[in-house]
Amino acid sequence: QTHVTIRAFPPNNPGLVAKVDANYATGVKVAKVVIDAATDYSTTGKAVSIPVGATILDVVAISTATASGGTAQVFNGASAVHTAIAMATDQAVTRMAAGVDDTKLSVTGAVTVKTHASGDAGIVEIFYL
Repeated sequence: QTHVTIRAFPPNNPGLVAKVDANYATGVKVAKVVIDAATDYSTTGKAVSIPVGATILDVVAISTATASGGTAQVFNGASAVHTAIAMATDQAVTRMAAGVDDTKLSVTGAVTVKTHASGDAGIVEIFYL
């Protein structure tokens, strides 16, 4: 049998109230990057506006075209955040799962999304705090 105890939020703790309010105000944000098959492939990647100090929580790629071997990969500065994720089959959805480098989840530089080759297309969503 499971037992759950629920305690009321302590209204007389202003430090805790301020911290909870700050977390609600910031919440999880999503940076959406649209990768166009014809124009967005480059060795430098496509820039993403995520502030230094933010923490990357997850990455999801939604393919908008079929491209053999198509992938997307998020970089924090010059370092990969995760291994490349599939973006090869139109309408397929994949997420960051393998090869996640936990030391790269805290944003310290410019964030970019790189693709495998010209012709890769999709929407990459980066969830962060």
